[in-house]
Amino acid sequence: MTCPECLCHAYAFSEIQNCARLREARFIALDNILKKATERRADFLLIAGDLFDDLEVDQLTARRAFEMLEAAPLPVYVLPGNHDPLIPGGVWDRHPWNKPAGNALCLLRERKALEVTPGLVLLPCPVFRKTSLDDPTAWLTDSPVGDSEIRIGIAHGSLKIRDDLPLDDHLIGRNAVDGLGWDSRQE
Repeated sequence: MTCPECLCHAYAFSEIQNCARLREARFIALDNILKKATERRADFLLIAGDLFDDLEVDQLTARRAFEMLEAAPLPVYVLPGNHDPLIPGGVWDRHPWNKPAGNALCLLRERKALEVTPGLVLLPCPVFRKTSLDDPTAWLTDSPVGDSEIRIGIAHGSLKIRDDLPLDDHLIGRNAVDGLGWDSRQE
């Protein structure tokens, strides 16, 4: 049975009811994250990939997530991950995610520095394919340092899929970034 309106892997569930419960639980979790960030007076929120488990998520789910994040009382930066890569026809290529970034919600579409506050730069490493052996952070070592006091790399995926790839903290060791927000919990 398929469940096209689900945020989850439809093939993993035998009932639409289970899928609907999981989708709702994910929205509750997202709401809790936004509340916690607000309580802690965070300057901004980074979502390091896989906001959706499927790049073909339905319009209602995509819009609901967009509206929740757009209404957040702090800036939110969303990075495409391997489950929701930035590919033509995917969730990021459709309304409402395909509209220009506003002040409060920004989809990190490019591998280029983004100053979020004076002295603080995000260095996003969006994912452009579901699977790849390329290092999405490779561009960081060549990115100009500039005058920024703090450079935060934001990436998704695991580099430990082969023994000859570097450790996940290799960029910090080479002074490419001051910190690396990396979601590497891959199945």
